[in-house]
Amino acid sequence: MRYPTNKVLGVVAASLAIATTLLTGCGASMSSQSGQSEAAGSQSISEATEKVLSGEGVVSKFIGQKFYDKKVTNENEALEAVKSAYSSMGADDSVVLDLNAVRPVEGGNTYYIFQQKAGETMVYGASVKLVVNKDNDVVALSSSILPNVKAPELTENKIDAKKAEEIVVNSAKEKGGADAKVVPDSTEQTLITLPGTKDRYAYAWVVYTQNYLVDSEKDMAYLAHYVDAQGNYLYALPISEPHNSDAIAGDKAMFDFDKFTQDTWKGTVTLHDGSTKEISVPVLVDPESKEMIMADAKRKILCVDYATYNKEEKLSPRTGDGTTFDNTELLAYESFIRVWDYYDSIGWTAPDGEGTPTLLLMDYVDENGERQDEAYYTGKKNGFQTFTFNRLNPDGENLDIIAHEFTHCVTSTTMLTNIYLNDMGAINEGMSDVLGNLIQMIVENKPDEAWLMGAGSGKERTLRNMKDPHEHEQPEYTWDIYYTPHVAEGTDLNDMGGVHINSSLLNKLSYRLDQAGMSPKDQFAFWLSIALTMTPHTDYPQMAEMLPWVLADLGFSDHADALKTAIEEAKLTVTEDPGTMPKGSGLVSLDYPSAELGNKGQVRILLVPKGSTKGAVTYPAANTAKVACYVPAGEYIIAAKIGAENSKYFAYRNGSWEQVDTLEGVADNPNALTAVEEGKTVALSADGLPTSL
Repeated sequence: MRYPTNKVLGVVAASLAIATTLLTGCGASMSSQSGQSEAAGSQSISEATEKVLSGEGVVSKFIGQKFYDKKVTNENEALEAVKSAYSSMGADDSVVLDLNAVRPVEGGNTYYIFQQKAGETMVYGASVKLVVNKDNDVVALSSSILPNVKAPELTENKIDAKKAEEIVVNSAKEKGGADAKVVPDSTEQTLITLPGTKDRYAYAWVVYTQNYLVDSEKDMAYLAHYVDAQGNYLYALPISEPHNSDAIAGDKAMFDFDKFTQDTWKGTVTLHDGSTKEISVPVLVDPESKEMIMADAKRKILCVDYATYNKEEKLSPRTGDGTTFDNTELLAYESFIRVWDYYDSIGWTAPDGEGTPTLLLMDYVDENGERQDEAYYTGKKNGFQTFTFNRLNPDGENLDIIAHEFTHCVTSTTMLTNIYLNDMGAINEGMSDVLGNLIQMIVENKPDEAWLMGAGSGKERTLRNMKDPHEHEQPEYTWDIYYTPHVAEGTDLNDMGGVHINSSLLNKLSYRLDQAGMSPKDQFAFWLSIALTMTPHTDYPQMAEMLPWVLADLGFSDHADALKTAIEEAKLTVTEDPGTMPKGSGLVSLDYPSAELGNKGQVRILLVPKGSTKGAVTYPAANTAKVACYVPAGEYIIAAKIGAENSKYFAYRNGSWEQVDTLEGVADNPNALTAVEEGKTVALSADGLPTSL
């Protein structure tokens, strides 16, 4: 089954990717990019120019049956089919949809993807997908719609198109004395990503001129200049022609791969256990200096230094003579290419399926320059899909981890937006786990008997156990031991509503299908079709509807009974605490003295079994002050972290909370343990807990 590249048909095809992380809780310099003003990364745009809506109150719906009798062969017919289902979707005549993309699957369905708009504004997290089969019949629809939405009151532009053109001409003269010749009758408006952000937008005028920059990219005859509605000149991008997708999005990768000679580096790398491995990766060679760059012109992948890019937005490529490349970075680069090639083999070119260049930010460090042990998809920025990798641990030896991060971009693209919160975020993480694990099995041509994530570099680096989620304090079903509740506001303290915890519900489904005999390739087709069908607000109950439909639609009905049983075991349709304790467990509950702190995501409760270094994490459920956590019977150290900044730490001792300097050493106190008995509830006192930060 092939998934061809996207055909972008909407006026704006801007990326709405939200950076995501795998762990609980990737020469030429951008400073010299053509036409980039110094203010481009820091220009303050008036709040009045921002036209962004939230997706609060969105109604999510899945229709897994034929509901429209006419054939659908084009975008206009697709829109009519969608409108026929407005009442079922919770929509009304005020809902406006703009076709964003058409994604045909070779020999299979075609997905018409619509973005909801209010006036000329994209409604964040609101979209519709119409599924049409190879016979042009409508077979399904999934939607996330914000009903009764009204266009925001747009502040009138202080400038018109003519004034924007004057600003561009004057700016060119002031900055370098250039004579900017405006392309007649071409100036237009668009939504661009606000500088320094990934998911906030502003209206801007786009003014097109001839390319007067001496050092600009070759074959780029024009410049697209961006001026905000208040008359601030923002920046310019070299483009091949006015009105193309790069110009409309205001986003283009500024690196000329063609200036270098393509070559291959072959050598020996040392693995985490001291053994060695022979690898070969593409490199670019500077024709003059003969210096190698860890990059690939064919796939448009470039490896640069994280710190330089993050602080200065400069591209500092990984260079050397072939002997100075870092082992962990070489392995991450090689694994990324293997994942890139597998997706490409099924017609999905580059992480977003659009052929967009990729930036691998290497050697991840914090603001103090301390190396961090994380790998994550960073979103789209400056025309690149970006990924971050670290040097502390050999993630490149784990193809499933690299594929996990790659897949975050895949799902970001197919859903237009990732609502990284509660069920939606957990499904996002689960999809990356599942597809990442399947890719490893397919590419390496061997089954994963253990179904572990990140096991390639030693068990100490294992991140998930998809076969036995309890090993990593994850639930097997909704409201199981370790299940975490939904939250009102996502923070690091509450893991955005358990996105890295409750993801195991999806992981276990994949394992069950494997045990039922479904091959990795068939599973991959199945889960990728799920990604194509989902909308940003698809939650676990909706997944319970969608999964069987996709399975039948793909002709995998032999596994229908196994899937049905797995969905029932995972209790995907359960939305409230059933009040029934899992076997062998007790309930620990706490009425937190401040519902406000809980709703703001400022409360984290930890329950660690005696003699263990791991335990359950929980927090107050959304719009309540109640903490409720099922844990195996035993003795527990119970602690709390309140507030993300200037955090306060508390330990539960002798029936009340006592503030401590840090959580380290809490277990040393003989009065720190709290007994939890099977079938019984331990109601914790709130004495000593703060009600404000």
